[in-house]
Amino acid sequence: MTVALAQWRTILSLRAQLAELRSQRGTWLRVQAEHQKLLRLQISENARDRLRSDHAAIARLRGEIEMLRRQAEESHPAASPVPPEDGPAISGRTILNETLPVRLWTNAGSASPTASLETVLWAAAAGDIAMMVRHFLFEPEASVQAAILFQKLPAADQARYGSPDRLIASLSAKNVPLGLARIIDLKTKQDGSVLLATELSEPTGKTHLSLFRLRQEGAAWKLVVRPEVIEKYAAFLAKPAAETAGK
Repeated sequence: MTVALAQWRTILSLRAQLAELRSQRGTWLRVQAEHQKLLRLQISENARDRLRSDHAAIARLRGEIEMLRRQAEESHPAASPVPPEDGPAISGRTILNETLPVRLWTNAGSASPTASLETVLWAAAAGDIAMMVRHFLFEPEASVQAAILFQKLPAADQARYGSPDRLIASLSAKNVPLGLARIIDLKTKQDGSVLLATELSEPTGKTHLSLFRLRQEGAAWKLVVRPEVIEKYAAFLAKPAAETAGK
């Protein structure tokens, strides 16, 4: 009986110690949580102080930049915009922004793919073959095919067109519908070229969807002439001769 009583007292003592340890652990966890919260608050305060300092520095820099800009404007007044030698016409209306009739097509220059395409269409409508040639970029194979096609022409036609690139430009001009034009989609390819999906309409209202590829050469964007274009014109030029021979 005495042994059992001693064991019971030991168990009660251990339970009391365990309860005390649990209480101490709970207190320690609460203290640790409060400590972490204080650290986070301190970090947030430091971050806010840094942000305030950064914003102040940015404001000072903006003020300095604005002051320098005003000084530059006062020293060198801006000149009126002058179009480059081959355009562009200064206008807010382009075939990228809206559907434009042929009378509103402009020499938009070649600083962007859309501007270059509008210039080519404008030149085609105006019969400016030299301008079209300046905005063409022949792929190597297409250049060879155009030269071969030109050599096959009668001497009189060679004299009339003057060169392979002018031949292709002249044929291209005849294919441009002289009604309405609008760029409906623009995609940049991995090689850096740009594809322009364009809706061209004839005066009768008939609509054609055309896909043009443009690539930058130096500061200018140019319309890429691919081999299949030359093949199409070669077939076109061969048609009258074949039909005449058949008769």
